[in-house]
Amino acid sequence: MLTLTIGSVQIDGYLLLLCRAAGVMVMAPLVGSRRVPMRLKAALAAMVALVLAPVSGGAPVSGSAVEMGMAAVGELALGIALGFGARLIFAAVQMAGEMADMQSAFGFAGMVSPQTGERASVIGQLQMSVAWLIFLAADGHHTVLLGLGASLAAVPLGSGSGMCGPALAGAAGGLIAAAVRIAAPIVGAVLLADFALGLLTRAAPQMNLLAIGFPVKLMVGLGATLLALPLLVSAERGLLAVMEGILGEVLLSAAQAAPR
Repeated sequence: MLTLTIGSVQIDGYLLLLCRAAGVMVMAPLVGSRRVPMRLKAALAAMVALVLAPVSGGAPVSGSAVEMGMAAVGELALGIALGFGARLIFAAVQMAGEMADMQSAFGFAGMVSPQTGERASVIGQLQMSVAWLIFLAADGHHTVLLGLGASLAAVPLGSGSGMCGPALAGAAGGLIAAAVRIAAPIVGAVLLADFALGLLTRAAPQMNLLAIGFPVKLMVGLGATLLALPLLVSAERGLLAVMEGILGEVLLSAAQAAPR
């Protein structure tokens, strides 16, 4: 007869692992969206924690309720840092779309959009849709789960630390540069159109620049977006490798900050 024995150490380990998985599910791409119900996020976190429990190594010797509470907060902070690090690449794509929108006059359409009721980025939404498709096609969600599994070896349960600020700050700075590179083809094309419109205005001062400027910039911005779409796909695919590097830096920073 098979007998299954579960002690307090295993229960404590599962609860700490659940806190780490919950932090990832709250902030991770796709499942961390506000459109995903919290009950579904909790169920996914419980399922992932249950799968990883046999290889988690268990929790350290159970301490007082205060020590367990502090350990749970540390695990939750580490999970949030991992999920936020994975989500940063989509912030870079959104930033690139915002820059392209503001330069090509699509930003005005976003500010007065009657459908959303809030500010919306036209080119940014297109780039985000492409980024989501690339993320799913390249198994980016599996990469996030693999990062969660690797965190168990890098930062054992009970020693989780939220001291990942320097790693996340450095990653954010690098992704700002990546956003500029993604938006560069569209912004450059619209700047050339602005230069041509300026020369046209100098040649014909009586021309109403405001009347023709918006349509021209919209057409140039849209045309540049379509022509640069293969480059955008390649750049956004490269962000997946950047995401793996960010997760590694977060784990390294957390491992160094973890108590010995």
